Amino acid sequence: MSAVIGTVQDERVTLEWQTYSEKSNAGFRVQHRTDLGFEEVNFIDGFGTSSDTHEYSYLSPPLAPGRHEFRLIQVSTDGREIQGAVIPVMLEMSTSFHVSEVYPNPSDALTRLTISLVSNRSVTVDVFDTLGRRISTQTYSNLRENVPNTIFFDTSGMRTGIYFIRASTPSSSQTRKVVVAR
Repeated sequence: MSAVIGTVQDERVTLEWQTYSEKSNAGFRVQHRTDLGFEEVNFIDGFGTSSDTHEYSYLSPPLAPGRHEFRLIQVSTDGREIQGAVIPVMLEMSTSFHVSEVYPNPSDALTRLTISLVSNRSVTVDVFDTLGRRISTQTYSNLRENVPNTIFFDTSGMRTGIYFIRASTPSSSQTRKVVVAR
């Protein structure tokens, strides 16, 4: 496997690599580091055994600004794994405040989003139902600057339906939709 190249465009990261030949290559696990450690975000099938050059790529979903780390694990058809090096990438903030999409969405239990700030300030996160009724409010005053801050929501006690999560600073706000499904 060649070196893995990570490039940033807008809020997405593209990883690109190639193999010059393959022997019993089932594929590649693509992992992204979160607050919980490395999590698998995709599996890309290999070409088994081949003497040809093959090019691979992975495009991430939109990510929060800050440092992100990816890695590939090559998996052989007999289950052996070879872990690649960590690929660091930096997503610059285009605004002073960014809120990621909610993940997973739809949700049936625990969901999360990330908030990134250029400077220290408090953020209030409100959850509303489709009638505009506030379901919950939480204020966060200890979020770190220039890194994704992960916030978790327990949706297990909420009824099935559509909800809106609004994150607000004193100068702006952003709203994301989450579907609660059972």
